[in-house]
Amino acid sequence: MTKKQSFDVICEHEKNQINSKEEMLEKNKGLKGDYLNLFLLLILYFMQGIPIGIGEVIPLILVNKGVTYDKQALFSLAAWPFSLKLLWAPIVDSIYAKRFGRRKTWFVPVQYGIGFFLVLLGLTSKQLLGDADAKSSPKMVLLTIIFFLLIFLTATQDIAVDGWALTLLSKHNIHYAASCNSVGQTVGVLFGNTVFLALESVDFANKWLRKTKSDTGIVTFEGYSLFWGMVCLIVTTCVWIFKRERDEITECGESKINVIETYKMLWRILCLPSVRWFAVVLLTCKIATATSDSVTSLKLVEYGLKRDNIGILRLPLIPIQLILPWLVARFTRENPMKSFYFMYPFRLLIAFTYAFVVWWTSVAKSTDGSFNVEYYIVLVFAFAIVMVSGYCTDMALWAFNAQVSDPLIGGTYMTLLMTLTNLGNRWPSTVALYFVKVLTFRWCPNDGFFCSKIAETTINKLNQTNLSINSSALNQSNTSETIDQYLNSTIPFVKDQLVDGYYVEIVISLFIGIIWILLIHSTIKWLQSQPSTSWRCKVKNKSDGTKL
Repeated sequence: MTKKQSFDVICEHEKNQINSKEEMLEKNKGLKGDYLNLFLLLILYFMQGIPIGIGEVIPLILVNKGVTYDKQALFSLAAWPFSLKLLWAPIVDSIYAKRFGRRKTWFVPVQYGIGFFLVLLGLTSKQLLGDADAKSSPKMVLLTIIFFLLIFLTATQDIAVDGWALTLLSKHNIHYAASCNSVGQTVGVLFGNTVFLALESVDFANKWLRKTKSDTGIVTFEGYSLFWGMVCLIVTTCVWIFKRERDEITECGESKINVIETYKMLWRILCLPSVRWFAVVLLTCKIATATSDSVTSLKLVEYGLKRDNIGILRLPLIPIQLILPWLVARFTRENPMKSFYFMYPFRLLIAFTYAFVVWWTSVAKSTDGSFNVEYYIVLVFAFAIVMVSGYCTDMALWAFNAQVSDPLIGGTYMTLLMTLTNLGNRWPSTVALYFVKVLTFRWCPNDGFFCSKIAETTINKLNQTNLSINSSALNQSNTSETIDQYLNSTIPFVKDQLVDGYYVEIVISLFIGIIWILLIHSTIKWLQSQPSTSWRCKVKNKSDGTKL
């Protein structure tokens, strides 16, 4: 070894020691210096949840106005941008004004757009949703277009904020980004739908919020949309003026990449072995719990529990829902995938035992359709443990997403991983819902044991039936009771249910989950042990053609 090589080795060793000491000092600081950034992230994700929550309220309002299911399906197209945002995420990551800030270039105009559409929605809500006095029907096409654009802007804001979160927080606090996302968006959606429904409800307002009864709620849809539109505009202006943004490209020593290069890098990311195996985990981890997550609430309603009671019983869990992500963030800080694997068997066991609550619902209902207090206590406890176990596993995956994402293309990287996460949540749920009917057996003299005419006949009948619905969005008719009455009166040939497909799926899911745990153990251990370089792609420097 030459003297120069020896000198280079010594310098590299000294550099590593200095970096190690700096990292230790940063970890010892904890959240000091990041409190304001954490608060800002919470506000940004909260504002993201408001239009999502309002969008979830619209179908309930449309139901009250007699809108048919085919038109409801048209409005559901408005939610598509969140599933397609990966298509334009590279544009958000690569095109920006350096003087304005990489993330603020997109965040500010997009957030102004969200505020504008909320204000527009408030000013034109009577025309869009239909006016009972003028006997006008909802403008479904125009309403769908407006909400499609609103959700498109919200999805774009999500890309920008996800990328910003990777550099807004210190490196040792980056795991809190997932908690900010979860808490902020959850509270935003809560204010967008649940709080609105409660304040808009005449019965709820007269019983809990007023001394003198009135025939209107505390708020109206138009006033609520206007209020949050103005809040959105004010928050955006404050962020624009008072918050400066770090340039992560300069700090990382990377060169700015264009749109084409970003899309190429996205493909190279998908080709990375670590990303491919992580995708396998994300796309398969919810198979074993999909039935519990997607079908249980529907079964509770089917067996006699009213939908508004489910909502009321979940209200006490809101404080836990807000505090839990911060507690889980500490648990998943160092080794999120290890934490995920540790919690998964408990998640699987809880999903299996959740089925006993459904069975109890089917036998605990009294002759007048009510349940005793003990049942409600157990149900709240069941909701709580399911929520806690779900948060523990989901937050671990989100924390790992933030941990491995490359700050250079943070928005695109996080969007890619969250898209895989969402797909892993959606497709097992769809399959689980479909096979409940296939795996359910009844004694039907006309068709033998398997009778598939029940759902089709019921849906056709309900679509032809003009049900009277109260004016308040909170007062919904009990669909399960309507279905039960119709089945008993018009389908007398359908006898006792021999096997409920829900329980068949629960048992199958348990076996699938056990097999998954055994097969995926080595993969999860390998993913956690991979260095950060195995999750990143090289970018060519245009000036000299070298790779950085």
